[in-house]
Order: sequence, then C-alpha cells, then structure tokens
Amino acid sequence: MDDFPLSSKFKWRIEKVSKLNQDNHLSPTFTVGPCKWRLLAFRRGRNVDDYLSVYVVAVECTDSRYARFSLAVVGQTNNTFKKETEDRMLHFTKEESDWGFDEFIRFNELLDPSNGYIVNDACTVEVELHSFSKQDSIKQEFLPMELVESGHSGMKFSHEKTKNRKKLAKDNSSAVQRY
Repeated sequence: MDDFPLSSKFKWRIEKVSKLNQDNHLSPTFTVGPCKWRLLAFRRGRNVDDYLSVYVVAVECTDSRYARFSLAVVGQTNNTFKKETEDRMLHFTKEESDWGFDEFIRFNELLDPSNGYIVNDACTVEVELHSFSKQDSIKQEFLPMELVESGHSGMKFSHEKTKNRKKLAKDNSSAVQRY
C-alpha cells in the first residue's frame, strides 16, 4: 500500500432520532484505505445532556493511521450541509481508535423542524475522511501545530462509551440503517 492519502465520503441515516439515548449507535462499516471505519453516535457527551455526540472509529486497523475528517449534518429539506465541523488531522491507533465530538450539535437544534435536519424522525450525518498510513507522507503544512510538536492534536474527547473498543469494533449490530 502506498503512503498516499485515500479519501471517501460516507452518509449515515440515523433512524428514530427522538428516541436516541446514552447507548452507542453504530453505523455500518465503510472502508477508506486499508482500514474499516464506523461512525458512533449517542445522546449526551461527557456529562452533556443536550447534545448529540458523534465519533469516527477505526475498526480492525492493525497499523497506526493518520486521518483528517469533517462531519456534517445534512439539511434534508433543502439538501444542504449544516453544522459542518472543521477538518482535523488525528492519529488513530489500537489504543486511540476513536476521535470525535461530545458536543457535535445541540439536540434541540437537531430536532427543530425549521432547521430541516429531521425528516420522519431520521437525520443524516456525513463524514468525509482522508486516511494516511504514515505521518511522513503528510506534508507538514497540512498538520496543526499541536500534531507536529507532540504527536497529538489535543482534540480528543474521550468518553466512557468506547472503553471496550474490541467489542465496538466487532459488534455488527446497529440501531440505524445506511442508505
């Protein structure tokens, strides 16, 4: 496998949004580069009651990977992207296999009909992911200073829901559907 970045977009339709709770809701797997990936969503974050938390999870990835991703909620009534996060370059390893946002979007903002995020109690989250096998293959100007200096971006928001990453990686059940 060469050290050139590989990228892909993946859309995940989350059903029964109004019933989301603290349980993990996992997307089907998708592949970018040599790794399989999933999205993880749950209500609340790290003790934050009024947010939807969303994470990118590396699944069955045997080698360390660097990835840049952006997440967005798709406005379904006008088919535009809303609440897109900034691109972030992060280091995924066996020990640090998930990165994301405890406070991705306020739950009441997500549910507000005037925003168009929810149609028939479902929303769509999109990830655009660029994967790199080695830090050396990434031009330094694309890296945030924290990653260049320390090897970590400082944007990791860990949560207790992914302590058992092996179970997450192998669990193929999901409360959502891909479209």
